[in-house]
Amino acid sequence: MYILLYFSLAVAVVFLFTAVLYMKKYREKKNHMEKLQRSLQEKEKTNSAIEFGENKLYDLVHVLNEGFMYIDTNDKISYLNEKVCLIFGGNYNDLINRSIYDFFLDQKDAKIYNEKKYLKEKGKADQYDLQIRQMGGEPRWVRISVSPLPDNDNNRIGSVCIITDITERKEYDKSMKELTANLNQKIKQLNCLYDISDLTSVPGITFEEIFVKSLDIIPFGLKYSHDTCVEIVFESREYRSDNFEETQWCYVVPIKVQKKKLGHIRVCYTEEKPFINKDPFHFNEKILIKNIAEKLGQVIEAKNMENTLKESKLKLTLTQKVTKTGSWEWDVFANRKIFSDSFFNVLDVPVEKRFFFDDEAFFKMIHPDDKEHVQSLFNKISNYEFNTLEFKSRVIQDNGVIKHVLFNGDIIKDDNNEPSKLIFTIRNITKQGKKK
Repeated sequence: MYILLYFSLAVAVVFLFTAVLYMKKYREKKNHMEKLQRSLQEKEKTNSAIEFGENKLYDLVHVLNEGFMYIDTNDKISYLNEKVCLIFGGNYNDLINRSIYDFFLDQKDAKIYNEKKYLKEKGKADQYDLQIRQMGGEPRWVRISVSPLPDNDNNRIGSVCIITDITERKEYDKSMKELTANLNQKIKQLNCLYDISDLTSVPGITFEEIFVKSLDIIPFGLKYSHDTCVEIVFESREYRSDNFEETQWCYVVPIKVQKKKLGHIRVCYTEEKPFINKDPFHFNEKILIKNIAEKLGQVIEAKNMENTLKESKLKLTLTQKVTKTGSWEWDVFANRKIFSDSFFNVLDVPVEKRFFFDDEAFFKMIHPDDKEHVQSLFNKISNYEFNTLEFKSRVIQDNGVIKHVLFNGDIIKDDNNEPSKLIFTIRNITKQGKKK
């Protein structure tokens, strides 16, 4: 009986122990399964996130406003997005596995690429501009940003390229440079013309000095100033810059005075320059040279007139001195009188009184018996009655000496044949013993 009881108790203990072990293994298995389940779920989430990221990256690469492509170590295109297709002017199948060298415009661009290739092999990123030729042959400017693509062992397996079409920007930059260059050239031409004008306005400067200094000024108004030489010929006299030589790259403009050709300006380039039309000179440069020639012609004409006027004045002064005749102007409309030195000489007016000489001083010199008559004539002239412009009068000098003088006037008319002023002469007729 006790044996049966012990046996039952042992069986119960074994059963209980076995149950405990089973429950423990069950819980461990359950925990393991739960961990595995969580791991699978996390892996699934990770895979989903990776797939989502890849899809987003794929979408991003394809909607980029920049070209994106892979180039392998043999310089062949192994991947590209749609923007690259637009830049290169072809579709995906036309471009994939093509060598990048197929699209360079010329050897210069291939040389740039090869020089930058050395940096890629050293694992360095770079950026540069070059020209490519599209599938249809159209040239385009692109900016390429290149970064080397390494494997897990840090060995280069290719390159990642970001390509931007900068053709419009290059064209804009080119236009801006041309506009800036043209503006600077026009400024140079204006400065040149101003310098010539300033030169010709120097008081007392001679023709020879103007021509010699112009030789140095003219080249600075041209594009190729350093290769420019100038020759100025006027009335068989020649003026040449030190480096002058007559070449086939020249432009000649006549110097005319009163429509007569009296010389010329010859501008030459000492070295060959690109032709614009028939010669290497720009249209504005030709206008500049013509303006300078015209300016020199005007200065020569003005100088000649000035010299002629000086000679005429000198002759008039000598004549008036010999004949004891003076002159003065009367602008009736402006009520202004201008007395010449010869006028004062005839009346022996002291030098210190000449600067302030006016109507009042003039009438003080008129003899009292003649004042009313002279004043009456002046009043008529002031009312534009020019029928009596010759009259006689007596004048009293500062020393009390009385002189008999004869006034004789003439009407000067303007371009419209209207009276503009009167020119009077005054002559000493005392010795003739004539009275008014």
